Amino acid sequence: MNRSSSLEMCCALDTSHVVGIAADHGGHELKEYLVKMLREAGAEVIDFGNRQLAPDDDYPDFVVPLARAVVAGQVKRGIAICGSGVGACIAANKIPGVRACLIHDPFSAHQGVEDDDLNLICLGGLVVGHALAWELVKRFLVSQFSGKERHRRRLEKVTYLENHPFTNAVISPEKAGAPDEAASLSLYLIRHGETDWSISGQYTGRTDLPLTAQGEAAARKVGERLKNVSFAHVLMSPLQRARQICALAALKPVPEIEPNLAEWDNGDYEGRTPAEIRKAQPEWNISREGAPNGETPAQISGRVDRLIARLRTLDGNVALFSHGHLCRVLAARWIGLSVEHAERLLLNTASISILSYAHDCPDEPAIALWNAGEMKAAGFQSNSTGRTPDIMKKLIVFDLDGTLAESKSPLDAEMATLLAGLLAIMKVSIISGGNWPQFEKQILSHLPQDKHLKNLSLLPTCGTKFYEYKGNWEQLYSENFTAQEKEKIIRSLENVSESSGFKAAKVWGEVIEDRGSQVTFSALGQQAPIAEKKKWDADFAKRKTMKASLDKLIPEFSVRLGGTTSIDVTKPGIDKAYGIRKLRDTLGIAIDEMMFVGDALFPGGNDYPAKEAGALSIQVRDPNETKRVIEAIIACRGGEEEHG
Repeated sequence: MNRSSSLEMCCALDTSHVVGIAADHGGHELKEYLVKMLREAGAEVIDFGNRQLAPDDDYPDFVVPLARAVVAGQVKRGIAICGSGVGACIAANKIPGVRACLIHDPFSAHQGVEDDDLNLICLGGLVVGHALAWELVKRFLVSQFSGKERHRRRLEKVTYLENHPFTNAVISPEKAGAPDEAASLSLYLIRHGETDWSISGQYTGRTDLPLTAQGEAAARKVGERLKNVSFAHVLMSPLQRARQICALAALKPVPEIEPNLAEWDNGDYEGRTPAEIRKAQPEWNISREGAPNGETPAQISGRVDRLIARLRTLDGNVALFSHGHLCRVLAARWIGLSVEHAERLLLNTASISILSYAHDCPDEPAIALWNAGEMKAAGFQSNSTGRTPDIMKKLIVFDLDGTLAESKSPLDAEMATLLAGLLAIMKVSIISGGNWPQFEKQILSHLPQDKHLKNLSLLPTCGTKFYEYKGNWEQLYSENFTAQEKEKIIRSLENVSESSGFKAAKVWGEVIEDRGSQVTFSALGQQAPIAEKKKWDADFAKRKTMKASLDKLIPEFSVRLGGTTSIDVTKPGIDKAYGIRKLRDTLGIAIDEMMFVGDALFPGGNDYPAKEAGALSIQVRDPNETKRVIEAIIACRGGEEEHG
């Protein structure tokens, strides 16, 4: 595949826009490389110089004309390069209307555009290599500004500062000279106590229910647990159950009503249970869809964002008495996640959670404590980083293909960075139907080779093999088929492929792979393009038909659907539940202390057995959604030190 087609397929570069580029002597070599790559990709490029290597040239002479061209619309986006990228960034940002930033990582390259409408990327020609620079430029150019209200609001404030350079448009007069005060803010989220509907599992939005006797008792205990915390403000939802727990906790100062702390309006689904709703709508999820005649996810997100804007003007410890869904949305939005991710933040009645800042930095919102039940009050000081052992799992287990990476593809740079960050703070395991060489190619070659690999356990072929890192990767065990068993399985797969009529006319690589303890059928071959794989059996109908035939031919073996075109055959009971139990036995971690993340958690999917085994399971659609899950987990750890 040539570079042009690769870029169009993988990065969707809009070549109708003109790209401007400029560099001094420190960035000249990188500029020439990027100009070549962009033009090969079909982009129109305007080179603002310097077009020759001149050791005594000055970056403003080239960067400023580029910056002015960006503002004037002569070019859609700009790329400015000097030795470190710093000087180019400083010069570009002197031009009103330019939003330039020095970028060194792929996440910032697209996030800067999506959230901050970045229109000029700055690179260090002596800092980043050619391959990374090209990756950064591609992500920068294909990304679009989200246009979300909160991002527009922030940019309006920046624009005001740009147009009124001698006034302070953001910091109020009483805060002037104390920009770090916001870092002292800690938000104590307190969910109301038990109600009749929280017991029955009915959605309770605007129905004004009182606490049960048990709920009242728990409310008093909340007050006991927080008696040593000094609060600057106490805010409560206008609904009765929140006002009750606030009154019984008896915190000072005098509480005030905050309307935006009211629970999510459930509309027509008020009083119904999730099970009742899903009988008619099996795929329904309130965090994705809201409820008819209730608040949409966009509306609750907007309301919570307005609440956060108010809370950020406060200082000290702030107690917030509210509700389950509202608190979960508030936590998700606090750390920059969408409402959809709020469902993963489980929250019990009469629990206490703390939102604050990592490293006392207002630019790093974090979850310092989550869903804490009864604990000694000393654990709830404003600088608390304590954890409740029954809330944070000890082991996060991931599927590989479709979850951490696209099928048979390596981790991308962002995923590798996130996974490395997770390994630095806790134990992680990866279970896949793939064999060891696949793990080496897709995972290990893209992770830092450092001490944190000791926190990683790898289970190829659904746990029939187990690898641990002890300075080098060591195989603890391997449980393989006999030669006769393999022969029967392979013959059955070949027969069903022919008789089903689903045998592909064109394949890429090996179709039936012997993985020792697992035999895998890949309809289009092991090396098939991802786009072709996704088209072949998008609704699983072909493989379900084949599975039904295989179940009759080889009933003594387990047959499961895997990946996008695969069927995995193992010994009975060899599935991801087997892998989960192997992790329990080998690492000594109880299954209820594990969390499993996978893309095939539906009945019949090859991740479903992990859920059946009892591990808390999170369904994701693709690796991008997994990234958001990992970000949430890291945020919930609140900047914890390395896992022991």
